[in-house]
Amino acid sequence: MRLYFFASLTALAIVFQASLAQSQDSKTTFGDPSAEAPIQTRLREVYGKETARDLARWGKALYEGRAFDRWLLAEMLNGAPAKLGPESKYGLGVIIRPTALGISYGHSGFFPGYLTEMLYFPTRQFAVALQVNTSAPRATGRPLLQIINELATIIAAAQPERAKP
Repeated sequence: MRLYFFASLTALAIVFQASLAQSQDSKTTFGDPSAEAPIQTRLREVYGKETARDLARWGKALYEGRAFDRWLLAEMLNGAPAKLGPESKYGLGVIIRPTALGISYGHSGFFPGYLTEMLYFPTRQFAVALQVNTSAPRATGRPLLQIINELATIIAAAQPERAKP
């Protein structure tokens, strides 16, 4: 089991690569022989980003309005109620959720053989991305969203709260 940890004041990325059992049956890989490709290859294909660090940096830039005009960000974050958890909303490609650290913006990702979760916390101005090399939802022992929220709480405790951008 390997745990890679990248941290700075602007972005945080965790890549958890474990020797999780991954059967070749249709339940986990959908019969896709390429499902065993390296996680970086899958991330590049799905998100256009190669590592969890890249994804966290992208999330920070995106939700701070540095990826495109700010008026579009406002429209993107204008979410409608969604059945994704208590008081959750879905905007234009973004899940807006309440957390212990306030509102978070982000999204989960799935590709046969891999799961990803990324959240940005505007009151703290940092993003957390987590990637695992399994697509079996229970293989990590608990949801990636729960793990991300726990990591974010630990990181936030070490930083003062910042004003919203």
